[in-house]
Amino acid sequence: MKSENLAPLPKSPLAGADNRRTNSPVFASLVPVVLLIAIGFIAGRAGWIRAAGTKDLGNLVFLVLTPVLLFRTMSQVHIEQLDFRPVLAYFVAAFLLFAGTLLVQGFNRRAAVLALAATFSNTVMIGIPLVNLMYGPEGLITLLTLISVHSLVLLTSAVVVLELAVAHEQNGQPGAGTDRAALRRRSV
Repeated sequence: MKSENLAPLPKSPLAGADNRRTNSPVFASLVPVVLLIAIGFIAGRAGWIRAAGTKDLGNLVFLVLTPVLLFRTMSQVHIEQLDFRPVLAYFVAAFLLFAGTLLVQGFNRRAAVLALAATFSNTVMIGIPLVNLMYGPEGLITLLTLISVHSLVLLTSAVVVLELAVAHEQNGQPGAGTDRAALRRRSV
């Protein structure tokens, strides 16, 4: 067997570690996000942006620009092209983490809020640049499918659990029937 027919050996994971860190797609996509955060922090500390301005900027980003990105990307997709398996896997993991937090912390208001905090991820500001760079438009379609139902599913679930926990705490009596009756009284 001749040596020219053999595939070259892969480089050692330690070789060129410094060069690889700076050329990493994850690093390259996070640098602009971190720089924007730093610029915003410095601008806020220096007084260049007032509190009213931050509210306006937040409204612009979350009420105008993010929905435009969502609708522009999703308008180019046919429903039969969507792969819901990654979205399903995400929600299975999120609900397991949510339930696990409730089991560890107990069924109370604090646990419901902690469970939401543990499962509600930053899929927009960090997720979009990373997924777009790593997986391109196909990955972005999957992420935006997730984003379109992320808040609806997680916030609704958290509010229901929080209301049940409040009703449970106010009643002081464990039991599903008691919690349902107290929740009905609070809803009406």
